[in-house]
Amino acid sequence: MDPALFHEAGLRFLICRLSTYRDVSISISHPLIAQIAQEVEGVFTDFAFLPPPKDLEVMTASKIPLWVGTTTKEPPCSFDVLGISNSFVLELLNLPKLLHFSGIPLFKNERMICQDIPLIVLGGASSAVTSVLHGPIKEQGFENNHGLVDAVFIGEGEYSIKQFLEIVKKGKAQGLRKTEILNTCHGKVDGFYEPDKYEHRYKVVVQNPPEIQTIPEKICSEQKETHVDQRFTKKSSLDSDLGDENTPTLSPPSQGGNVGGVNQNIFPYPPRKEAVKNLFSEESVLVEVKPKEPYVSYPVKSATVYDLDQARTLESGPLWYETESLGIGSLQISNGCPCFCAFCAESWERKPYRERSLSKLLESMKAAKAQQGLDTVNLLSFNFNTHAELYPMILSFYREMASVSLKSQRFDLLSTDRFLVGVQQIIGKTTVSCGMEGISERLRRYLHKNLTEEQIYKACEFLFERGIRELKIFLISTGLEQAEDFGEFGRFVKHIGDLKSMLDSNVRIIFSLTPLYYPPYTPLQFHECLTAIEEKKQMRREIERICKLNGMEFRESASHEEIWLTQLLAMGDRRLTSALIRSSLTDSFVYYNTIPKQILRNWRNYLMELGLSEENYFRAKGKDTIFPWDDIDLGISKKFLWEEYERSIHFTEREYCLGRPQVEAQCLGCGACPTAAQRKKITHHTISQPFLLEELYKIAKSKQNLLILRAVVEVEPTLRLVQKRFIGVAIARALMLAMPEVVSYYQSLFTHLRDFGEEKAAVDFTHGINVYHLAFLSNDRTKDLLNNGTLSQKLTGIQTYCRGFRIKEFVLDPGDMPDVHYILYKICFTKEFTASFLQQKLGEYLHANYVKHTLLKREGQTIFKVDTRYKKNAVVLYARIYKTQQMKEPDAEFSIFMVVSKRFHIQEFLMTCYGFGRKKEIVRTQIEALGYYGKNPVLQNVERCASCNDSISETFLFGQPFGEHRCLVCSIDRKMM
Repeated sequence: MDPALFHEAGLRFLICRLSTYRDVSISISHPLIAQIAQEVEGVFTDFAFLPPPKDLEVMTASKIPLWVGTTTKEPPCSFDVLGISNSFVLELLNLPKLLHFSGIPLFKNERMICQDIPLIVLGGASSAVTSVLHGPIKEQGFENNHGLVDAVFIGEGEYSIKQFLEIVKKGKAQGLRKTEILNTCHGKVDGFYEPDKYEHRYKVVVQNPPEIQTIPEKICSEQKETHVDQRFTKKSSLDSDLGDENTPTLSPPSQGGNVGGVNQNIFPYPPRKEAVKNLFSEESVLVEVKPKEPYVSYPVKSATVYDLDQARTLESGPLWYETESLGIGSLQISNGCPCFCAFCAESWERKPYRERSLSKLLESMKAAKAQQGLDTVNLLSFNFNTHAELYPMILSFYREMASVSLKSQRFDLLSTDRFLVGVQQIIGKTTVSCGMEGISERLRRYLHKNLTEEQIYKACEFLFERGIRELKIFLISTGLEQAEDFGEFGRFVKHIGDLKSMLDSNVRIIFSLTPLYYPPYTPLQFHECLTAIEEKKQMRREIERICKLNGMEFRESASHEEIWLTQLLAMGDRRLTSALIRSSLTDSFVYYNTIPKQILRNWRNYLMELGLSEENYFRAKGKDTIFPWDDIDLGISKKFLWEEYERSIHFTEREYCLGRPQVEAQCLGCGACPTAAQRKKITHHTISQPFLLEELYKIAKSKQNLLILRAVVEVEPTLRLVQKRFIGVAIARALMLAMPEVVSYYQSLFTHLRDFGEEKAAVDFTHGINVYHLAFLSNDRTKDLLNNGTLSQKLTGIQTYCRGFRIKEFVLDPGDMPDVHYILYKICFTKEFTASFLQQKLGEYLHANYVKHTLLKREGQTIFKVDTRYKKNAVVLYARIYKTQQMKEPDAEFSIFMVVSKRFHIQEFLMTCYGFGRKKEIVRTQIEALGYYGKNPVLQNVERCASCNDSISETFLFGQPFGEHRCLVCSIDRKMM
C-alpha cells in the first residue's frame, strides 16, 4: 500500500512472518491476509519478516526492531494489531526473540495494561498446534506471566480476519481497552481462541512402583501455583534446593523502538540438575481442560469457509523481490482433502473437501494475472487431480496463461487416467511429484495411503511413455520397517528400473525420504512417536542402498533433530513455554531452516530441568487421553480419530470418501461435512470428461506466434538493487491494469537489455536506462490494442501504476534485442573516496586489463582517454573523474563517467576500488546506466568525427544520444565538460 496512507488510516495492521522474506516469498499466506484486511475500510496493511542472520546481528546491535514495516519502515508499536502468520511448528522457536527485540513485552498480562502496545494475534496453517505459546511463567518477585500471543485464529481466515478487524477498529474509535475489545470478539469472530480463558490442570503422578501415588490437585492448578514453574517463586520452601534466590529475572523489554540493551541472562536459570533429579521422581499429566469464563466457546470451533465461491482467492498480492517467484502466482482451486492419510495434518484439519467453480476461478485468474503481472499460474491444491472441473480448467487456463503449473497429484488417480499424462506433456510439465509414502503395501495401509503397487506401476508406465524428464517420489520412514518391507521395496525399485529401460525412458527418478511426523488432530496423535524416539540410520541407509543400486537418486528432506523438535513442540503443552523462551532469548537460538545437534541437547536439558520427559510426550496415548488441544475442535471427533488409529496399528484401511471411477465411495462418518448435501457432493463426485487433445495442441501452436512489445524505461535509484526482471514484470502489471483488454493476450516477459554477460548471474547494482521485451499472442486484435499511437495516448495512465521507474516509450514489433557493445555509466562514490584515490584505483584497473591510455587534467577533472588504436579490444574506452556536485568543500563526493565495452565487469572494477576487506560496502555505490551503443557493421563511407576525425564506428541504441557529427567518446567528452 502507499505509505502515505499510513498516518490517516483508521487501523494499522502489521502482518508478521516468523521466517525470512526469501523463505516465504512464494507463500500466499501473508498477501492473502493483506487482501482480506484491505477489504475492511480504513485498514492499512504492511509486512514484516524475520531478518536474515547478518541483518539480525546488525539490527540487534543498532537497537532497530527486528520486525519493521517493509513499506513504511515503522516499528511494530506504531501499529494497532500484529498478525503473526505461522506456517509450520518450528517457526515458533523465533517468536520470543522477535517480540522482545521489537519492543513488545513478552507476556499478555504485561501487554494488556499498555494501550500503546498493539494486539498480538496469531493464525496460519499451524495455529491450532501452539500450546507451547500459552503457558504461565512465574518469576521471582513477579505475579504469573502468561501468553506469548493475545489470541489465536483457528481455521480459515477469509471471514474471521475481517470480523476481527471491524471489531478492533470500532473499539479503538470508542476508546475501549484492549481487554474489552478481545472480550467482544467471543461469539462474533469465527474460530476466535483466547488461550488464557481456558484452564489446563495437571496431576503429578509419583513414579514409585508398585503403588502410584498422586499429589493433591490444588498444588498443580494453574489458578493457584504454576505446575512446573513453582521453583521460581521467591518464597518457595524449595529455594534452598533450587539455587540462589538472586537468579537473574526476565526484565520487561523496552517499548516502542528502543529494543536494545538486553542482558543475555534474560530468562531465569533453571535449578541444578541434581536437585531436579531428586525432586522430580514423579510425572505430571494433563487431566482437565476447561473454560474459565461462561461467555467463551468450549471447545472453540475452527472457522471453515464451506462455499469457496463466496470468498476470494489471492488476486491482488504485491510483486515480491525474489526472482524465483516473479510472474508466478498460485490460485487456490480447492481446500481440504477428501482422503484420510493418517500422517497428513491437512487431511484432517481442513475437512471437508471443497472446490471453487471454474467460472469463479477464471474470474480470479484474470484479476491475479493483471494485479501480479503473471505469466504462470500454479493450481494450488493438496491434490489438483481431484477437482471435478480439472480438464476444462486446464484448457481455459492454458488459453489465458503462458504456463500452467500442476504440483502435487495422487498416484492412484493418475493410474486410471492416461489422458492426464498426455495433457501434462503438451502444456510443458516435464517434472512430476507423487507421494508413495510407505515402502511397502503393509506400511501404506498403516498410513492409510490407499495405494497399491500395481497402481504405482501403471502411473509410472503412463509417465515414462510420455517422456517426462523427472519423477520425484516421496517416501516416509515409519520406524516400523521390517526385512520383508525392504525386500518388497527392493523388488519395486528394480521393477521401476526395468520398466524405464523397456520403455526407453531417460527419466530421472528421485526418491525423497522424510521421517514420519505424528501430527495432533490426526489418528497418529495416539501413536508412539517412534521416529522422534530413535534415529534409525540403518533403515535410511538401506533405503538409500536400494535406490542407488538400481540407478535411482536418493535424498533426505528432514534431519532427526528437526523431526524430534517438531514433534516435541507439536505434542508439547503449556509447560514448555518457559523452555521456548529460554531457547530463544537466553540461548539466543534463531531457527533458519536447520536444527543443530546442540539445540536438541539443550532442549533435553530444558525438559530434565523442568521435571518433564520426552518419553511422556512421545509415548503411546489412550483413547481417553486429555490433549493440550482439546479446547479446540477442528471438526473431526476424537472417537473417529481413535477408530482410525486402531485400523492403522492393525494395518487396515478403508477407501476414502471421494467418488471416482471403479470405486463406490461412501461417507465414513468423520463429522466434518455440515449437511447431507455436502456429503453427497463428495461421495458422488465425478471429474469432467476430457477434451480433445487437438484443442490443446492448437493453443500450444498459437503460443509459438508471438508479438513483441518493447518498453524503454528509466529506473530510479530506489530500485537499483532490485532484480532487473522485477521491473519487467511490473511493466506487464501496469500495462494490464491500465488496459484490461490486453490481459488475455499477455504471455510473459521475454527478455531485457541487461540480461547479458556477467550481469545475468551477478547482482546488478545499476539503475537508469533499461529495455524490456514483453511477449503477447500475435493476432489482429493485439496489434490494434498495442499499436504505437494507442500506447502513446495511454502512456500517462499506464505510468500511474508504476513506482520506482518511468516508461519512456513503447515500440511494437521492434525486432530482436539489439546487440550492445558499449555502455555509458555514471558511478557515484561516497565522500571517503577522494579524486586522487579514484585516479589511483582506476589506473590500477586499466593497467590490470592492459588498457593503454592517456591521463589528462582539465578544469579540475581527471580524464583517462584510451588511444584510438587500442579501442577495439579495450574494456574501457573513456573515463572522467569529477565532483558529483560542483562544491568547494574539501569532502565533496566524486563520480566517474565511463564508456565501457560489453566485457567490462562492474563487480571486478568495484572490488579494485574497495578492496577485498570492504567488499560488503560495494552496495553503497550508485551506478547509473546512461546509454547503450552498438557497433556499426559497415565502415565504408562512414562519417568521420568532427572532433577527432576518427571513423564513427558506434551506433546509438538507447539513452544518451551522440552529439552531431561526433563519435561516442567525443560526444561524451563534450557533454561532461
